[in-house]
Amino acid sequence: PWDGAPIVIESHKLVFFTIPKVGSTVLKQLFRRMEGYADYLDDKHPLPHAPKRNGLRYLYDFPPRQADFIMTSPEYARAIFLRDPKERLLSAYLDKGRQGQYIQFHCCETRNSTLNNELDCAHPREHYGPAVSQADMEAPLLSFEDFVSLLVPLCDDPHWRPQASRLDAKYWKYINFVGYMESIESDTKRLLQTIFAWDEFGASGWPNGHIFAGSATVNHKTDSSKRLNEYFTPFIEELSAPILKQDYDLPLWQNITVRTKP
Repeated sequence: PWDGAPIVIESHKLVFFTIPKVGSTVLKQLFRRMEGYADYLDDKHPLPHAPKRNGLRYLYDFPPRQADFIMTSPEYARAIFLRDPKERLLSAYLDKGRQGQYIQFHCCETRNSTLNNELDCAHPREHYGPAVSQADMEAPLLSFEDFVSLLVPLCDDPHWRPQASRLDAKYWKYINFVGYMESIESDTKRLLQTIFAWDEFGASGWPNGHIFAGSATVNHKTDSSKRLNEYFTPFIEELSAPILKQDYDLPLWQNITVRTKP
């Protein structure tokens, strides 16, 4: 899976657990830049996500003993960025859950008769590209209620999979840097400063100047933070509570380990 293992930037002793819907596209562009790829801004499928094409190194690329050292040594920064669970769930629906072709392709294989009927799996929709088409917006296969009550429980997908499941429980204690989608601009700067990479890779060379400047590259697609009240009615709040509990139970702490320059 594309986000099954963390990305390792050995030159700066950084391990990063990317999570879909939490700035992962721009973060992978950043890591490709740190690895020397001149086309780091390329975001045309399959870049920057596909491990076989993006040129990034993942934890599984290292021998077991070295991988264990990377995951436990105080020399490494092990980072993860998290997002408010409600906002992330809504963003997943607006960006992926309304794409008829996407959810048919990824979820019809569950072979659940109720879900297959709701997704109209017998009549595949035409693929319009990575963005939600006008047709999908006007007549989505699923309402947000159906997405929450039916699709999410029955169809596992990284875009709405709980953030808490991103790594095994035993490894959470080794995470020593936590950032947040709500402050991704400043938290990314803080991370890069921690590993002495801000001036070279973050301060310039991005569409709006520095990386995540204004966070426009993250927020423009779904505008989910401004639409929470529109979609999360009291009924949906109650319906989604069991799904979101695992993430809300995460200890959302911040703990930077300041290290000497590599």
